Amino acid sequence: MLPMPELDGAPEDARRTIEARLRYEDIAQDGRLKLDALPPLMGACCWRGLLVGHPLTERLAADGVIAILRRFVLVGGDTPLSVHHAVRAAGRFGLAHVPGERRRFLLELRTDVEGPRGRTHGPPPERAGELGPAGRLYGEHVFTRPFAPPERRRVEALPADVGVGPERAWRQVEDVLDAPGEALDDALAHPAAVRLGLAHTDSNQHVNSLVYPRLAEERALAAWAEGDLLARALEIVYRKPSFAGDVLRVTARRLRREGRPGATVAFHAEGETRPRVAVQLWF
Repeated sequence: MLPMPELDGAPEDARRTIEARLRYEDIAQDGRLKLDALPPLMGACCWRGLLVGHPLTERLAADGVIAILRRFVLVGGDTPLSVHHAVRAAGRFGLAHVPGERRRFLLELRTDVEGPRGRTHGPPPERAGELGPAGRLYGEHVFTRPFAPPERRRVEALPADVGVGPERAWRQVEDVLDAPGEALDDALAHPAAVRLGLAHTDSNQHVNSLVYPRLAEERALAAWAEGDLLARALEIVYRKPSFAGDVLRVTARRLRREGRPGATVAFHAEGETRPRVAVQLWF
Protein backbone atom coordinates (compact mmCIF):
# COMPACT_ATOMS: atom_id res chain seq x y z
CA MET A 1 0.00 0.00 0.00
CA LEU A 2 2.81 2.43 0.89
CA PRO A 3 6.23 1.58 -0.59
CA MET A 4 9.49 2.30 1.21
CA PRO A 5 13.17 1.84 0.29
CA GLU A 6 14.70 -1.45 1.42
CA LEU A 7 18.27 -0.16 2.06
CA ASP A 8 19.52 -3.70 1.54
CA GLY A 9 22.94 -2.46 0.42
CA ALA A 10 23.83 -1.01 3.82
CA PRO A 11 27.34 -2.10 4.97
CA GLU A 12 27.89 -4.04 8.16
CA ASP A 13 28.73 -0.94 10.21
CA ALA A 14 25.38 0.56 9.15
CA ARG A 15 23.30 -2.37 10.47
CA ARG A 16 22.21 -3.45 13.91
CA THR A 17 19.64 -5.83 15.39
CA ILE A 18 18.30 -5.44 18.92
CA GLU A 19 15.69 -7.03 21.14
CA ALA A 20 13.22 -4.78 22.93
CA ARG A 21 10.27 -5.09 25.27
CA LEU A 22 6.94 -3.56 24.39
CA ARG A 23 4.66 -1.52 26.65
CA TYR A 24 1.01 -2.40 27.20
CA GLU A 25 -0.01 0.68 25.21
CA ASP A 26 2.04 -0.51 22.20
CA ILE A 27 -0.28 -3.44 21.47
CA ALA A 28 -3.95 -3.14 20.48
CA GLN A 29 -6.54 -5.39 22.12
CA ASP A 30 -6.44 -7.73 19.11
CA GLY A 31 -2.69 -8.21 19.57
CA ARG A 32 -1.41 -6.16 16.64
CA LEU A 33 1.37 -3.64 17.10
CA LYS A 34 0.21 -0.02 16.88
CA LEU A 35 1.99 2.13 14.32
CA ASP A 36 3.19 4.71 16.82
CA ALA A 37 5.13 1.97 18.64
CA LEU A 38 7.45 1.57 15.63
CA PRO A 39 9.49 4.84 15.71
CA PRO A 40 10.79 4.28 19.28
CA LEU A 41 12.14 0.92 18.11
CA MET A 42 13.89 2.68 15.23
CA GLY A 43 15.28 5.18 17.72
CA ALA A 44 16.73 2.44 19.90
CA CYS A 45 18.04 0.41 16.98
CA CYS A 46 19.27 3.03 14.49
CA TRP A 47 19.82 6.29 16.33
CA ARG A 48 21.13 5.14 19.70
CA GLY A 49 22.33 1.79 18.40
CA LEU A 50 24.11 2.95 15.23
CA LEU A 51 24.34 6.69 14.66
CA VAL A 52 25.30 8.06 18.06
CA GLY A 53 29.07 8.10 17.97
CA HIS A 54 29.27 6.81 14.39
CA PRO A 55 32.23 8.31 12.45
CA LEU A 56 29.90 9.72 9.78
CA THR A 57 27.60 11.61 12.14
CA GLU A 58 30.53 12.76 14.29
CA ARG A 59 32.31 14.11 11.23
CA LEU A 60 29.26 15.97 9.96
CA ALA A 61 28.38 17.29 13.42
CA ALA A 62 31.83 18.87 13.64
CA ASP A 63 30.72 21.09 10.75
CA GLY A 64 27.37 21.80 12.41
CA VAL A 65 25.50 19.39 10.10
CA ILE A 66 22.78 17.22 11.60
CA ALA A 67 19.90 15.20 10.15
CA ILE A 68 16.35 16.46 10.80
CA LEU A 69 13.36 14.13 10.48
CA ARG A 70 11.00 15.16 7.68
CA ARG A 71 9.12 12.01 6.67
CA PHE A 72 8.00 8.63 8.00
CA VAL A 73 6.42 5.62 6.29
CA LEU A 74 4.97 3.14 8.80
CA VAL A 75 3.42 -0.25 7.99
CA GLY A 76 2.01 -2.59 10.62
CA GLY A 77 1.98 -6.37 10.57
CA ASP A 78 -0.72 -8.82 11.61
CA THR A 79 1.28 -10.99 14.02
CA PRO A 80 -0.42 -11.06 17.46
CA LEU A 81 2.06 -10.07 20.16
CA SER A 82 2.38 -10.25 23.93
CA VAL A 83 4.02 -7.78 26.28
CA HIS A 84 5.67 -10.76 27.96
CA HIS A 85 7.97 -11.50 25.01
CA ALA A 86 10.57 -9.28 23.38
CA VAL A 87 10.45 -8.28 19.72
CA ARG A 88 13.42 -8.11 17.37
CA ALA A 89 14.18 -4.90 15.47
CA ALA A 90 16.65 -5.01 12.57
CA GLY A 91 17.83 -1.54 11.53
CA ARG A 92 20.05 -0.07 8.87
CA PHE A 93 20.86 3.35 7.45
CA GLY A 94 22.13 4.87 4.24
CA LEU A 95 22.52 8.13 2.35
CA ALA A 96 20.49 9.43 -0.59
CA HIS A 97 20.05 12.69 -2.46
CA VAL A 98 17.34 14.68 -4.20
CA PRO A 99 18.64 15.99 -7.54
CA GLY A 100 17.81 19.35 -9.02
CA GLU A 101 18.65 22.99 -8.66
CA ARG A 102 18.03 22.77 -4.91
CA ARG A 103 19.91 19.55 -4.31
CA ARG A 104 19.25 17.96 -0.94
CA PHE A 105 21.08 15.25 0.96
CA LEU A 106 19.21 12.66 2.97
CA LEU A 107 19.87 10.26 5.81
CA GLU A 108 17.60 7.23 5.43
CA LEU A 109 16.73 4.76 8.19
CA ARG A 110 14.90 1.46 7.80
CA THR A 111 13.77 -0.87 10.58
CA ASP A 112 11.94 -4.20 10.33
CA VAL A 113 10.31 -5.62 13.45
CA GLU A 114 9.30 -9.22 14.10
CA GLY A 115 8.06 -10.95 17.19
CA PRO A 116 6.83 -14.30 18.50
CA ARG A 117 3.12 -14.96 18.16
CA GLY A 118 1.55 -14.57 21.56
CA ARG A 119 -1.24 -13.11 23.66
CA THR A 120 -0.87 -11.05 26.82
CA HIS A 121 -3.98 -12.54 28.46
CA GLY A 122 -5.97 -15.66 27.73
CA PRO A 123 -5.09 -18.80 25.77
CA PRO A 124 -2.17 -18.59 23.33
CA PRO A 125 -2.91 -18.10 19.62
CA GLU A 126 -2.30 -20.72 16.97
CA ARG A 127 1.40 -21.33 16.28
CA ALA A 128 2.33 -19.55 19.52
CA GLY A 129 6.01 -18.63 19.66
CA GLU A 130 6.45 -18.62 15.87
CA LEU A 131 8.17 -15.46 14.65
CA GLY A 132 6.11 -13.20 12.40
CA PRO A 133 6.24 -9.66 10.98
CA ALA A 134 5.09 -7.01 13.45
CA GLY A 135 5.84 -3.90 11.36
CA ARG A 136 8.35 -1.98 9.30
CA LEU A 137 9.20 1.68 8.93
CA TYR A 138 11.27 4.11 6.94
CA GLY A 139 12.56 7.42 8.26
CA GLU A 140 13.76 10.17 5.93
CA HIS A 141 15.95 12.94 7.35
CA VAL A 142 17.40 15.95 5.58
CA PHE A 143 20.88 17.22 6.40
CA THR A 144 20.98 20.85 7.51
CA ARG A 145 22.81 23.28 9.80
CA PRO A 146 19.91 24.35 12.02
CA PHE A 147 22.00 26.55 14.31
CA ALA A 148 23.98 28.35 11.60
CA PRO A 149 23.13 31.77 10.13
CA PRO A 150 20.36 31.49 7.49
CA GLU A 151 22.78 31.73 4.57
CA ARG A 152 24.74 28.67 5.83
CA ARG A 153 21.91 26.37 6.89
CA ARG A 154 21.47 24.61 3.57
CA VAL A 155 23.89 21.71 3.03
CA GLU A 156 25.05 22.01 -0.58
CA ALA A 157 27.55 19.13 -0.57
CA LEU A 158 28.76 16.21 1.52
CA PRO A 159 32.45 15.28 1.86
CA ALA A 160 33.71 13.84 -1.42
CA ASP A 161 34.64 10.48 0.09
CA VAL A 162 31.23 9.97 1.68
CA GLY A 163 29.13 9.55 -1.47
CA VAL A 164 25.57 10.70 -1.98
CA GLY A 165 23.64 7.45 -2.49
CA PRO A 166 20.65 6.87 -4.80
CA GLU A 167 18.26 9.51 -6.08
CA ARG A 168 14.97 10.04 -4.28
CA ALA A 169 11.87 12.10 -4.98
CA TRP A 170 11.17 14.99 -2.61
CA ARG A 171 7.72 14.20 -1.20
CA GLN A 172 5.89 17.31 -0.01
CA VAL A 173 2.74 17.76 2.06
CA GLU A 174 0.67 18.21 -1.11
CA ASP A 175 1.92 14.87 -2.48
CA VAL A 176 0.80 13.06 0.66
CA LEU A 177 -2.66 14.62 0.51
CA ASP A 178 -3.03 13.70 -3.18
CA ALA A 179 -3.69 10.07 -2.27
CA PRO A 180 -4.99 7.33 -4.55
CA GLY A 181 -8.47 5.94 -4.16
CA GLU A 182 -12.01 7.25 -4.12
CA ALA A 183 -12.43 10.46 -2.10
CA LEU A 184 -15.62 10.43 -0.04
CA ASP A 185 -15.26 14.00 1.30
CA ASP A 186 -13.99 17.41 0.34
CA ALA A 187 -10.33 18.11 1.11
CA LEU A 188 -11.08 20.14 4.26
CA ALA A 189 -13.85 17.98 5.74
CA HIS A 190 -14.35 16.91 9.36
CA PRO A 191 -12.48 19.86 10.93
CA ALA A 192 -11.47 20.01 14.58
CA ALA A 193 -9.35 22.49 16.53
CA VAL A 194 -6.48 21.09 18.60
CA ARG A 195 -4.72 23.22 21.20
CA LEU A 196 -1.17 22.02 21.74
CA GLY A 197 0.34 22.08 25.21
CA LEU A 198 3.51 21.08 27.02
CA ALA A 199 2.27 17.48 27.11
CA HIS A 200 2.68 17.40 23.31
CA THR A 201 6.28 18.69 23.35
CA ASP A 202 9.68 17.12 23.90
CA SER A 203 13.17 18.29 24.85
CA ASN A 204 13.79 19.48 21.28
CA GLN A 205 11.57 22.43 22.27
CA HIS A 206 8.70 21.73 19.88
CA VAL A 207 5.77 19.34 19.44
CA ASN A 208 7.05 15.77 19.24
CA SER A 209 6.88 14.06 15.85
CA LEU A 210 4.83 11.14 17.20
CA VAL A 211 2.00 13.41 18.35
CA TYR A 212 0.81 13.94 14.77
CA PRO A 213 0.25 10.29 13.78
CA ARG A 214 -1.81 9.77 16.94
CA LEU A 215 -3.91 12.88 16.34
CA ALA A 216 -4.30 11.95 12.66
CA GLU A 217 -5.62 8.49 13.46
CA GLU A 218 -8.04 9.94 16.02
CA ARG A 219 -9.36 12.44 13.45
CA ALA A 220 -9.71 9.71 10.81
CA LEU A 221 -11.58 7.50 13.27
CA ALA A 222 -13.93 10.35 14.08
CA ALA A 223 -14.53 10.91 10.36
CA TRP A 224 -15.35 7.25 9.76
CA ALA A 225 -17.33 6.99 13.03
CA GLU A 226 -16.27 3.38 13.48
CA GLY A 227 -14.49 2.01 16.52
CA ASP A 228 -12.97 -1.23 15.24
CA LEU A 229 -10.42 0.33 12.87
CA LEU A 230 -6.65 0.31 13.45
CA ALA A 231 -4.23 2.16 11.18
CA ARG A 232 -1.98 -0.30 9.33
CA ALA A 233 -0.13 1.98 6.90
CA LEU A 234 0.77 5.65 7.26
CA GLU A 235 2.90 8.23 5.49
CA ILE A 236 3.62 11.57 7.15
CA VAL A 237 5.56 14.61 5.95
CA TYR A 238 6.62 17.32 8.41
CA ARG A 239 6.93 20.76 6.82
CA LYS A 240 7.06 23.09 9.81
CA PRO A 241 7.20 22.56 13.60
CA SER A 242 4.53 23.57 16.09
CA PHE A 243 4.90 24.69 19.68
CA ALA A 244 3.05 24.68 22.99
CA GLY A 245 0.20 27.17 22.78
CA ASP A 246 -0.37 26.75 19.04
CA VAL A 247 -3.88 25.93 17.85
CA LEU A 248 -4.08 23.77 14.74
CA ARG A 249 -7.11 23.06 12.58
CA VAL A 250 -7.08 19.36 11.77
CA THR A 251 -9.12 18.17 8.79
CA ALA A 252 -9.75 14.67 7.46
CA ARG A 253 -10.86 13.45 4.05
CA ARG A 254 -12.11 9.87 3.96
CA LEU A 255 -10.80 7.59 1.21
CA ARG A 256 -11.58 4.12 -0.03
CA ARG A 257 -9.23 2.05 -2.15
CA GLU A 258 -9.98 -1.52 -3.21
CA GLY A 259 -12.48 -1.73 -0.38
CA ARG A 260 -9.99 -0.50 2.21
CA PRO A 261 -10.89 2.60 4.26
CA GLY A 262 -8.36 5.36 4.75
CA ALA A 263 -7.99 9.10 5.10
CA THR A 264 -5.76 12.06 4.48
CA VAL A 265 -5.30 14.39 7.43
CA ALA A 266 -3.90 17.92 7.30
CA PHE A 267 -2.71 20.12 10.18
CA HIS A 268 -3.21 23.84 9.41
CA ALA A 269 -2.21 26.88 11.43
CA GLU A 270 -4.23 30.08 11.14
CA GLY A 271 -2.87 32.44 8.51
CA GLU A 272 -0.77 29.78 6.74
CA THR A 273 -1.78 28.54 3.30
CA ARG A 274 0.09 25.23 3.41
CA PRO A 275 -0.37 22.58 6.10
CA ARG A 276 2.42 22.18 8.61
CA VAL A 277 2.02 18.42 8.57
CA ALA A 278 0.23 16.04 6.19
CA VAL A 279 -0.73 12.41 6.78
CA GLN A 280 -2.06 9.64 4.56
CA LEU A 281 -3.23 6.57 6.44
CA TRP A 282 -5.00 3.30 5.70
CA PHE A 283 -6.87 1.02 8.08
